[in-house]
Amino acid sequence: MIYILTWNKDKWPESELQKLMDDFAAGKEVTNRWKCASHKQCNIGDRVFLSRTGQQFPGLIGSGKIISDAYQDDDFEDPSKRAWYVLVRFDYLAKSPSKVVISHQELASKLKVPPRMFTPRSSGTPCTGNHLQLETLWSRLIGNGSMIYPDDVNVSSHPYMEGTIQQVTVNRYERDPSARRRCIELHGASCKACGLNMAHVYGPDLGRDYIHVHHVVPLHAIKESYEIDPEKDLVPLCPNCHSMVHQSDPPLAVDELRSKIMPRYIALFS
Repeated sequence: MIYILTWNKDKWPESELQKLMDDFAAGKEVTNRWKCASHKQCNIGDRVFLSRTGQQFPGLIGSGKIISDAYQDDDFEDPSKRAWYVLVRFDYLAKSPSKVVISHQELASKLKVPPRMFTPRSSGTPCTGNHLQLETLWSRLIGNGSMIYPDDVNVSSHPYMEGTIQQVTVNRYERDPSARRRCIELHGASCKACGLNMAHVYGPDLGRDYIHVHHVVPLHAIKESYEIDPEKDLVPLCPNCHSMVHQSDPPLAVDELRSKIMPRYIALFS
């Protein structure tokens, strides 16, 4: 289930939300309680989207998951009353409350639903639209589309018959989305091998911040969790170049791959 949490600058100080956003941008884990009207329905693991309501900049500004059962506490708006809350761990927050990821009007238009779906009267109201469409659009907007990377796969050679149904098992290694964001902040969203920027080719609606993030040392080779330095350990590569560096084992260095690219191709994006 997906729930819409709301934030209004007239009810909760903008400076407090900005602090959470700054922590998120710095790569910190951000967990905070939020009012939830659907306290009898919501469960740990349910998805939430944070919606800015009010007259100024209405739109979505964050997303996350519920990580606690609902509980009662003093209402922050009126301490003489009690309110229901849940703890939320955010997996995305905009850089500031005024920088919405997408406006309610545009979101409603793309999903073909009424804008009021994202401005419920009470925070923590269920989202009744197409959840898959919302998640797919959101992933594209924040540049965090779910994909299988070349270094997730370690496959031995054997013959295949085309046209038959076959189950394929892939080791999917967990990637820290904050490390990906930091890599793009440091290196940009253009491919470090060929220079391709998806937004310049496919337009901002499809291509903004769409880029693979290459681990200099493949995750399947490490086989354990480790602390990443986004500046040294991660490199933005387009899907083609990312596949090409993994044509050899160990992978080609990015500089080596760049030296193999035909000069006339690089000239297109320089």
